[in-house]
Amino acid sequence: MEQFVNVIKTLEEGVQLPKGDFINTILHCLSKFNWEEDVLKELKVKLGGDDATIKQLIEKLLDVALLEFYEDEVPPSLTRYHRQLLLFDSINPSVQFENNYLAQKRLQETHVLILGIGGIGNFVATSLVAAGIGKITLVDSDDVEVTNLNRQILFSENNIGESKVHAAANRLKELNLQCKINLLQKEIHSQNEFEVMLNECNKVDYIVLSADKPIDLVLWASALCKQYQFKYLKCGYMAYQGLIGFAGIQY
Repeated sequence: MEQFVNVIKTLEEGVQLPKGDFINTILHCLSKFNWEEDVLKELKVKLGGDDATIKQLIEKLLDVALLEFYEDEVPPSLTRYHRQLLLFDSINPSVQFENNYLAQKRLQETHVLILGIGGIGNFVATSLVAAGIGKITLVDSDDVEVTNLNRQILFSENNIGESKVHAAANRLKELNLQCKINLLQKEIHSQNEFEVMLNECNKVDYIVLSADKPIDLVLWASALCKQYQFKYLKCGYMAYQGLIGFAGIQY
């Protein structure tokens, strides 16, 4: 019979603690009380230790990230993002839960340009806007067609014949009014036009290359990413295979 209790710290890491009355008492106290003073008082009674010893035990559990403090009240501006704050914390646990607010703040200060609002571009734009990205630029020259509707979730039958960028922007605004959405109804044919697009958009932090053509888009992004200080993601599909590549740069 296994003599350990497995405690999950993160999605990839855990700790084994010995089974027995000691760990059972700790787990019971933590499930019963929320406030640190109440937990300390109960552990002192149950374990029979002095204040310094019990306090040291709690500090050790905090140090190894098996315990963390949390805020009862998330700021009103972040309430809608509460569930992803929990995700941030599970990926990179912090002793102070409010440290996760900084990750959300980074999203709110980020500008992403999506080149190609097709099947992939639809899903990427929807996910980013729902997650609270601060600014997004949609670039595409096509209109909505009936053949788009089986996978391009931002469009409906009422949008057939409309420009993709305008139809997508209208739906995204309904999803999150806090996101600033820019539109460029155009197709990029050369590195020079790619650079013109960058200048039109001012500062771009990330570019998602989800357009079908031209195939040289990734080469133009690679040639310009250092000068304009952006990172880019190339994604597409071939039959049932998904293709993705990411380029990062050092500033």
